[in-house]
Amino acid sequence: MGKFRAKIGYAIPTEVKKGFWQDVIEERYHRGDILHDQHRWDSSNEVNDDLNISNRFSFVADNFMQEHRTQMKYLVFDNTRWKIHNIDLGSRPRIVITVSGVYNGPEPVSSDSEEGDDNENP
Repeated sequence: MGKFRAKIGYAIPTEVKKGFWQDVIEERYHRGDILHDQHRWDSSNEVNDDLNISNRFSFVADNFMQEHRTQMKYLVFDNTRWKIHNIDLGSRPRIVITVSGVYNGPEPVSSDSEEGDDNENP
């Protein structure tokens, strides 16, 4: 489909105090391709239906992404944090990520980081 630039949130185990470890969310920019863009509304007992997406994204993995792929929590797409549902390593060095519902977990302390496989402004 199209190329894009997205932030991926990683839960990095960090020693916040001596002997006390906690997952700290770190966001990094990565360039990728949108492989599949699908939206669906799930009926619920709420007033409004829940929006879920079943999008697939492909990234050429840099060293950080390869080393921390098991710590990926969400991907920011259309200004929303989406839960990473599946990570496919079958097309190495590409990593294919499937996202589903909205991510409601911990957020980064600061999301101004420009680190990643490129350092251009968004």
